[in-house]
Amino acid sequence: MMMKIKSLISFSSLLFFNFNYCQFKLINSDTINTDFYGNKKEIIKSFKYRRQFTTTQTGEPLVLFLDSICNTHKQKQKVIYGESYNKKYSFYRDSLIIRNWNLRDSPIKNKNYFEINIYLKSKEYDNLGISIMYNRNDTLSRRLLIFKPDPVSFYCAKYISDTNFEDSKLLSSSGYKITDNSGLYLYFNKKNSIEKLEYTLDDKRLLCIKFFGFYIPIEYGFRNYNDKMSRIGTWYTYFENGKLSSEGEYCGSKFEANGKEYDIKKTGKWVYYTNQGCIDKEETWDNGVLIYPTNKTKKKVTKKKK
Repeated sequence: MMMKIKSLISFSSLLFFNFNYCQFKLINSDTINTDFYGNKKEIIKSFKYRRQFTTTQTGEPLVLFLDSICNTHKQKQKVIYGESYNKKYSFYRDSLIIRNWNLRDSPIKNKNYFEINIYLKSKEYDNLGISIMYNRNDTLSRRLLIFKPDPVSFYCAKYISDTNFEDSKLLSSSGYKITDNSGLYLYFNKKNSIEKLEYTLDDKRLLCIKFFGFYIPIEYGFRNYNDKMSRIGTWYTYFENGKLSSEGEYCGSKFEANGKEYDIKKTGKWVYYTNQGCIDKEETWDNGVLIYPTNKTKKKVTKKKK
């Protein structure tokens, strides 16, 4: 048990940007939700845990919520959500972290504002931060900031674009130059939140993220500039409740003249989850061809001879 707690504290200290140099003390641990589902042959549990910490230097609270990824063979935890003082974090696969910040300490006289911060953090490309300040009453925008985050603290290390407004709606689309070979394109919906984000990494790859209503990802992954924007590499899809729906690799896709995507080719191992966070099924693909489904005993599915 102590080994698990030490591992969790180390993991949280890497992710929570204001807490990089603090020491943690576990003050409470409990299970806040347990779901049971399945059929008569098997019952699968899905847990959600809460771990409450305090920093030994300042006494500031830190709460982590963990969810189990489970099937009949294994059960492991992952951090999906965190809270500290006036900030709430959502952690998604690989490179995407979204922070909701209640600006109660803001110098603005009317403190009815909050910020949405999108962090793109990966070893594969330059880290990027996007920050939008909203009025809580009508979600009109007051500020849009594009920046290079510090690799350790994630605070702004370099301003790329900083635009201030008088509580207004943002343009339906806008582009920003990051470097000579990279750029950012943002597409907003009628509710003034980003519905699609495209980050051109170089002359070959583009990171594409699509969102549900208000900053819960639908899907994200890479596209190939040199192959008519076809899908490449690992992609992730999500349910509307923010839970992971599927993960796996693509090796190509095509577009019709009207922009509709088709002939989307999966390759390698694909894993699918239930909306409760448990593994539902696994598949193996080869260049768009399904090689075999994998059942829960990991045996190849074959047809019975008549």
